[in-house]
Amino acid sequence: MVLWALFSCFPLVAQIAERQPAFRDKAHEWKVSGQLGLQAGGAIPLPMSALSGDDGAVNAQVKVYPRLAARVGRRLSNNWWAYVGLNYASSGITAKARVKNQRIKEIDRGSGELTVKYFTGVSYVDMAFAYAEFPVYAEYSVSPRNKLLMGLYGAYKVSGKFETTAVKGFTSDKPDNVHAEVRSSDNIRSNFSDDLRDWDFGVLLGYEFAVFSRLNAGLHLNFSPFDIFKTAVDYFDYTMHPLRGSIMVSYDLFRR
Repeated sequence: MVLWALFSCFPLVAQIAERQPAFRDKAHEWKVSGQLGLQAGGAIPLPMSALSGDDGAVNAQVKVYPRLAARVGRRLSNNWWAYVGLNYASSGITAKARVKNQRIKEIDRGSGELTVKYFTGVSYVDMAFAYAEFPVYAEYSVSPRNKLLMGLYGAYKVSGKFETTAVKGFTSDKPDNVHAEVRSSDNIRSNFSDDLRDWDFGVLLGYEFAVFSRLNAGLHLNFSPFDIFKTAVDYFDYTMHPLRGSIMVSYDLFRR
């Protein structure tokens, strides 16, 4: 919903800019741009059917963060540009979901040892990520004002948090068995933050609109086909994939 709210306001910018005089952009081969915007997102489970809320859907709240970025562009032809960039991107989600036979990490209160159990019921999820992102992408001009972006990105995790808290249901030593009831006062929390991968790779898609000669407004969407967790992690019966969307403005600081 937050991503939709961010993106739905973009057509208003385009409508206002379209009323400006005919767009004219001087020919140049290089440019360096600074970018500022808002970003929202987190990680989504695949398959989505792995999670289901009380009403048949996950109840999630997406956090919105500022996004800072810079890029260097090189003209390839009349309609094509190539870019490399550096972004500082943050994202996060808090969610309430119903899960079934989810493996959880729990410290045994008697021995103090780490044990693995299965939880079925209602769980809260709190995730937050901060990445140094390195995009490489191409820009194609559909018209003097309208541009499509497509490319790849790599990202290094500066910080990350992924915690789950079991609040209602039951635990068991084996799937589909009832071993002990879980109440909200039990506060069974599992911290998977140390299991997050340090690197992320994925696909970047976007759209930009030339408001003025040096000023562009755009939408960027990042998705990774890779799990956010390390390969050895097997606590989940599904994979979690980074998904981030942003709305931003880009200003050409230097052109030659």
